[in-house]
Amino acid sequence: MKCLPKNKQEVTEEDKSLAKLCRALGHDARVHIVKMLLHDDLCICNDFVDTLPLSQSTVSQHIKAPKGKKNKEWKNTRDKEASFTKKNWRTYHWFKWHIETSEKWDFIMNTTYTTAKVHDSQAIDALMTWDEQWDAYWDSAYWSKKRNEFLEANWINPEFNEKWVRWTPLSPYQKEQNRIKSWTRAKVEHPFATLKTRYWNYKVKYRWLVNNAMHWFLSCAIYNFEILARRYT
Repeated sequence: MKCLPKNKQEVTEEDKSLAKLCRALGHDARVHIVKMLLHDDLCICNDFVDTLPLSQSTVSQHIKAPKGKKNKEWKNTRDKEASFTKKNWRTYHWFKWHIETSEKWDFIMNTTYTTAKVHDSQAIDALMTWDEQWDAYWDSAYWSKKRNEFLEANWINPEFNEKWVRWTPLSPYQKEQNRIKSWTRAKVEHPFATLKTRYWNYKVKYRWLVNNAMHWFLSCAIYNFEILARRYT
């Protein structure tokens, strides 16, 4: 039995809920936005920007959802194995897929699964197969002198896109060669389009990297079986 001193009370669940609400409304602009929602028919960011003496970016920061959900113990439920990356000025948090495809069939030859902060150039060496001579079509971001020499030493013809260097723009011939190489290099996007739209892999489904990696590997296997069925039926 728990004894409390006189004139003292335990903290109730109602008090905890009120404390969480106060954390969410811990700014005068947010309190004003809530009042506007209660009395006015506003639903988009521009409505608040026209009314409040704040910039659009500031208003967006106040009305967006908080980063990471919290459980009952007020601890962050974000996956600790995932990481952040930024693409096209947008920030993403979770994992990333890397695949190697064949030139003719759009067949997935090899794949790996990493956190989002791992750049493609860091995972590409693990995807390459060394059992035969072949041509490798890559973006200019993967080019490096060390990797280029390593590929040539292993009888692999590196077909990198020409990279634009400061004060040295690409010539018309280099642009044409990049366009020709892109026809082959763009085929790696075909499996991604199918896996994201038809197999629902545009978002992660589980916590922890190993669970999502297993789901991804199974999706790639099903995709390859579908490609084989199309070729031989």
